[in-house]
Amino acid sequence: MNALPPPDKTWLLDTFGTDGTVLDHQFWGRIRPLTDYPLNRFLTLIPGFSTRNTFLGAATVERRSEDSVTAQLPQRSWQCVLWSKVHPWLNSSLGWPAYHQNLLREYSKYCKVIATIDKQDTYKTERILRSCCPEVDVRNVQSPAAFRDLLQGSAVYVGVGEPLIAPSCFEALSVGTHVIQPRIPEPHAVPNKPITQKWTSQHPFLEQVPEPFAYTVDPLDFKALAETFKKLRAAYDSVYGGTATAEANPEAPSLNATLRKFYAAGEYPGREVYSTEGFLERVARVVNKTRRLTTEDWEWERQDHPQMLPDRAFHAQAAG
Repeated sequence: MNALPPPDKTWLLDTFGTDGTVLDHQFWGRIRPLTDYPLNRFLTLIPGFSTRNTFLGAATVERRSEDSVTAQLPQRSWQCVLWSKVHPWLNSSLGWPAYHQNLLREYSKYCKVIATIDKQDTYKTERILRSCCPEVDVRNVQSPAAFRDLLQGSAVYVGVGEPLIAPSCFEALSVGTHVIQPRIPEPHAVPNKPITQKWTSQHPFLEQVPEPFAYTVDPLDFKALAETFKKLRAAYDSVYGGTATAEANPEAPSLNATLRKFYAAGEYPGREVYSTEGFLERVARVVNKTRRLTTEDWEWERQDHPQMLPDRAFHAQAAG
């Protein structure tokens, strides 16, 4: 017990979050000594998902906002990049829902899809992709710089529902690439995680990023998906040229200006959340909040499961 990090000075990185509703698991349940660390000391990747935790997130490297007006449009092609480097969920014979592979097949009807994968992975992703979606352009894993160039040279980053909360979607947005993710048809809690809140999409925060920058789609409604791609193509063509014209949409001039800033400098509503500046501000807040714990830090838990808490959760002057 003496080897544990001191609670007053410790924060815990916790990707999915810990909401205090899983009590009896021997590894991640809210049991001693984990309850020595209040829920607000758990740092998560997703803003607002587990409100009892503290959002830290991740940072993407993007152009500075003052460059948005003068930034040059990068060369970009009407093509899609597939989210993730491994894809066991495309193999429905392993028990994964069929909507994952069906969604990828639908994406391929509207744009060329490029998959950058680990061809040596144990899931045999290359074989799965070539079997279920032979039209996908399968490439090796890229270096970080090459992958960023690929994203910036593409129109859309597409997800099929897995992996959950991978932050590369915000790297895509930061270089002006649209993102599509599916809703989960039947929202459910993520298994083997210390949180019981139901998962609603591949990345819940993307649901807060408005169209036309990001789209959260029903993976079972192919008609609506076709409309989504129609909107995406019109947005792309309105800036890069094509069939869309200003006369076709009275709002096109202002929309084009907004889209041009997005394509050129990665400006979109909510960008500050996953920007480098936003991340550093959150780090600074964590440092400033690293102080002696008080009983208020366990306030909700004292009401819900007081039997699991350390003595200092009840005594304001208790030593820590």
